[in-house]
Amino acid sequence: MRRAIVTIMMLGLFVASPTMQATQARQATPTGQPVYTIAELPDLGGDASRAFAINNMGSIIGHADDPQGRRRAVLWKDDEIIDLATLGGDHATAQNITDSGLIVGRSTVEPGGSLNDLPTHAFLWKDGQMTDLGTLGGDTSWALAANDAGQVVGASTVPGQVGDDAGTEAFLWENGQMRSLGTLGGAYSIAFSITNDGQVVGEAETATGEIHAFQWANGHMTDLGAITGTRSTAFDMNAAGQTVGLWSKVKDQNRTAMWVGPSGFDLGTQQGNFAYALDINNRGWVVGIQEGETREDQHWKSSFLWISGESWDLRTLIDGEPTWVVDGANGINEAGQIVGYGTLADHTRAFVMRPTFVVDTFHVDLCDGVAAWDAEMEPIMMRFFDALEPSGLLSGDRELTHDEWQAVFDASQEAIAALDAITPPRARKAWQAAQRQLVATIESMARSHLDDGNAAAEPSAATLVTTVIAMDRAIVSAPTCPHP
Repeated sequence: MRRAIVTIMMLGLFVASPTMQATQARQATPTGQPVYTIAELPDLGGDASRAFAINNMGSIIGHADDPQGRRRAVLWKDDEIIDLATLGGDHATAQNITDSGLIVGRSTVEPGGSLNDLPTHAFLWKDGQMTDLGTLGGDTSWALAANDAGQVVGASTVPGQVGDDAGTEAFLWENGQMRSLGTLGGAYSIAFSITNDGQVVGEAETATGEIHAFQWANGHMTDLGAITGTRSTAFDMNAAGQTVGLWSKVKDQNRTAMWVGPSGFDLGTQQGNFAYALDINNRGWVVGIQEGETREDQHWKSSFLWISGESWDLRTLIDGEPTWVVDGANGINEAGQIVGYGTLADHTRAFVMRPTFVVDTFHVDLCDGVAAWDAEMEPIMMRFFDALEPSGLLSGDRELTHDEWQAVFDASQEAIAALDAITPPRARKAWQAAQRQLVATIESMARSHLDDGNAAAEPSAATLVTTVIAMDRAIVSAPTCPHP
């Protein structure tokens, strides 16, 4: 086992080298702390409104209650609110909007009741006309996303399992036809997002009954796994193939996640028991929600913005004295504009947050000092590897002697001291922290063998896996900086 673990760790150390990140998409990232303004969106005169998505034209969709208590799908455009009507019932909600102005959501199809206790049908709204997309044979369907080509994804109940998640399947609607995307071997799936090139992400039940994030393309559904847990969900994918969502390994707790291709890692935004990464733009900026309980058992909820390994509570980014409690950040566009809902004067209201900075011009300071940092880091790590080579630790094909473990321990301590003496630039802060964690884990491994041969004190497999995950997160989230 030690040989496999050491191999993985060494790969992590080599792959993370900044000189090997040239193919990574460049992130245009604000320096310091981003600053936003926040504005309430118009309502229909009812008790609540929520915004779920914003396109690159600045059009926003969601729902708002009217004075009669009906929930209505709405479009906010040019500072006006537009009721999108329904499919014959009293209630509807809009879930997403494309850059071409296509809007999708769900609507009740008969009067009365509420959105959650009556059957609903997925709809596509275009040029003032709402189209019923039907179902997969059950009585209920939801449209959750669309692309500019007019493909729509969501979920529908299937015959014989009315209203039961065990009989719900993800669908793709195109050219007037709805078809199931299948599952990962179980009886449940739901699609949350689709890219302009037709890639779909969501969650599905496996043959063993676990719920895993999936990516679907060209008729094939791929299990993205659950990182080191047992459950995961993919909520959105950007044009670069970065997917965001959540993962969980403990009941009643989940964490934010990002996948780049099949490789997933923890975003590290966690502050409470639950966190959800809901949307990602093509810059790699992520928004979502986190919530938990205080020591006094009081429930709290907040929203976050994640950029290149750093995360902020959105309420702390609002210019001036914040009067909002920002409960849910649901969408972000390429201009960095964020929409969601929050509490204002004891009412739930939809909002839009707009950056006070020009996002395309805020990347230079982030990378200041990277070239000098590279020059300092390379000799430190080369000395570390050179010191490990004679011990045989890198090959992992035999047990080390006491003297060899002592050499590993000494080399690790020297590398840690050297790393601690360097102040990393902001663009490499997470990378250096993860690098140090890996070296410290090797030091602990050596220490356990020098402690009267007490191999039982060696770092656990779980500790080693956590270390590798931290390395993965640092590799993917570190922005690429120009080389002089």
